[in-house]
Amino acid sequence: MEGNTIKTFTASFWPKDNQDNNAVDSYALFRGSFILDEETEAVFNILGTHWFQAFIDNNFLTEGPARFPADYPEYETIRKSLPPGKHVISAIVHNHGVDTRLLCGSIIKPFFACGTAETNIPIKWKCKKADGFIPSSVRTNPQFSWIEWVNTKDNPTEWQKIDFNDSEWEEVIYFNPDIGLPKPLNISGIYRIHHKLSHTDEGKLTGPFDFISPPKWEKEYDVTWYKRSLANIKNDDINGVWRRYDLGRVRLGYPEFVLELPENSVVEFALCESLSDGKVTPYINLSAGLSRNLDHYIAKGGIQKFSPITPRAGRFLEIYIKAPIDKVKFINEDFIERTYYNKKTGDFECDNSILGKIWEAGINTLNACAEDAVTDNPTRERGQWTGDALPSTAIASVAYPDLKISARGLRQAAFCADETGLVAGLHPGHKLHFISYSLLWADANINYYKITGDTAVLEELFPFAEKNIAACENKLTPDGINVSNVHNFIDWGYISNNPKADVATTLLFYSALNSMIKWCDILGFNDEHYKSLAAKVRSIILKKLNPEIKKNNWDKIGYHSAVLALKNNLLEKENISTAVDFIKQHILSCFPNNPDAPQQTDSSVSNRQLITPYFSYFTFPVLIKYGEISFVLSQIEKCWGWFLENGLTTIAEVFNLNWSHCHVWSATPTAVLSQYCLGIIPRYDMGDKHFTFAPHPGNLNFAKGKIPVNGTNEVIEIEWQKDNGKLNCTLKSKLPVFIHVIKDNSEIEFINLKNSASFIY
Repeated sequence: MEGNTIKTFTASFWPKDNQDNNAVDSYALFRGSFILDEETEAVFNILGTHWFQAFIDNNFLTEGPARFPADYPEYETIRKSLPPGKHVISAIVHNHGVDTRLLCGSIIKPFFACGTAETNIPIKWKCKKADGFIPSSVRTNPQFSWIEWVNTKDNPTEWQKIDFNDSEWEEVIYFNPDIGLPKPLNISGIYRIHHKLSHTDEGKLTGPFDFISPPKWEKEYDVTWYKRSLANIKNDDINGVWRRYDLGRVRLGYPEFVLELPENSVVEFALCESLSDGKVTPYINLSAGLSRNLDHYIAKGGIQKFSPITPRAGRFLEIYIKAPIDKVKFINEDFIERTYYNKKTGDFECDNSILGKIWEAGINTLNACAEDAVTDNPTRERGQWTGDALPSTAIASVAYPDLKISARGLRQAAFCADETGLVAGLHPGHKLHFISYSLLWADANINYYKITGDTAVLEELFPFAEKNIAACENKLTPDGINVSNVHNFIDWGYISNNPKADVATTLLFYSALNSMIKWCDILGFNDEHYKSLAAKVRSIILKKLNPEIKKNNWDKIGYHSAVLALKNNLLEKENISTAVDFIKQHILSCFPNNPDAPQQTDSSVSNRQLITPYFSYFTFPVLIKYGEISFVLSQIEKCWGWFLENGLTTIAEVFNLNWSHCHVWSATPTAVLSQYCLGIIPRYDMGDKHFTFAPHPGNLNFAKGKIPVNGTNEVIEIEWQKDNGKLNCTLKSKLPVFIHVIKDNSEIEFINLKNSASFIY
């Protein structure tokens, strides 16, 4: 790999004999040898597809790639201080050959690339097909690629080590993989956190095992793994052992076990988010097809490490080992978690311990859903959805000072726009375009700017924003946005009164236009078109709403439209209280407030008597604005407390346990508790390191916590206590920050906080 041009920065995935074959679900091994005359800080630029793990001198180096659209690849830069002598970079690379949520594997060719950047170290590359990985024809689910089915005896032993003899390996073939020019990856590194495991249960095992040949599973419940008996086993039937582990919460990562086993022993891992009949089942709910959350290995014999190459997710892990039970020895049992975020700098506590636990569960959920992108769920898809950008950025901002992956998501949504200019709702692997998510993308950019002050993102993405709004404007009719021929998503269970003129989507369009006006003002561009269009859309909305408001027909307007109308300040003062009352009564009529109400048992359910955790992102700030903080806190305790009562330690996708148990779009209470109860919100649109302070105590008597200062290692500490209807407040910051104290929507004090300040609120 010489220099940084596309031709010399990339290498073929396969050895020469397999270049034309390009077999789907195949693995290749690479070794790059080089010699240093003196101690050197080597700088490596690394990129590969469709998934790889790389090592330096047999030590883990990195994995990836960070997902990318084909025209916008990004390489990772890693610096390593190396002593003089021989060194080896090694990598195992998996050719998916199919599209997943992460990459378009049917379009992007498999390859591995490693350049030495400015250090320009000559590297001699060799490669070999990894024969022990047997194509299984079985995908983890339709959102992911393939399960691992490996006869480890057919893979070379210790091939990552410096002194491994690779003389019979082949030379690599350099080629252009027909992707865009790779640019540096502008996010922080991914954490790999090692968790030592202790099993919660174990036992003897009986039941069928598939051996070396690929499995022949045709239906959902014919997986031999699932049929195995864990209890009431006769001694004559015993053919192995099993152990179960609780990871504490849903995590993305790898089981990594060191075992001593006889040759030809079978080792299998399986993960799930919740136990069924008391045991792990290898199925992922709502996968839109068959799922197999498991991997299968044949042992070489002796002491050996077993771990998948591709990360898996779940809360509960089981290992099954087919071997004489007296010959099985567990030497090391680990789970290596993959996450973008590690130790939080933000914090929250109050005199209601349940709220504190819910805040923490939201952070757990974010951590599980954050890697090179903020994803909706790590177990089912690791998908990057534009609609999640608003809540996930708000949640991340109250715990971590690094929001680079939020900006990266906004960029990739733009880079994956369709031919009309509509930015993507799902990207960059499987691409979907939802007009509602395209509209929310405009709001998400402005919200990101308010939190970070990052004008570079706004400058880069403004041309995409113009095309995006133009594409949406083409769907505008005299009665509103026509969504009858486009993908659209307002909320689970949502029923439109009129798809040809959907009110909720038109309200999202109005909000996006107001964001475009702000966008223009920030960058100094002409905003007259967006102001004129916003006025037109406002008139259309009021024409639709006012007749129903006059008749007090809020049920026809609907929960979602009522919330969005309030959010966008479209109701007359005399109608606000009735709208707020309607929203509250609707929420109280729904599950889990009303145990007899319908539940969102699956994605096909459409019913007006439903609420979701997702839409609370829009609802709760509106209710708080109009004095309903106590109601909001009661709903957080009641509804999100329902998750805790059911044993969850992360926040589920909807108020039904059939769905994902870890979905970041559901964790809005974490942001609400910090931003509104603690009362401090970043407002970099007011100036660098500017924040508003407006605590809403509700029925709480005490709260304290920390808010990160974006892009720094510092925090603002907040504490208040209620005293005779007033709040005794103390703010502290080691870094100079500017606090706008807000009460009744007006600034009552401006504090240049350089150390601490105490005052009565």
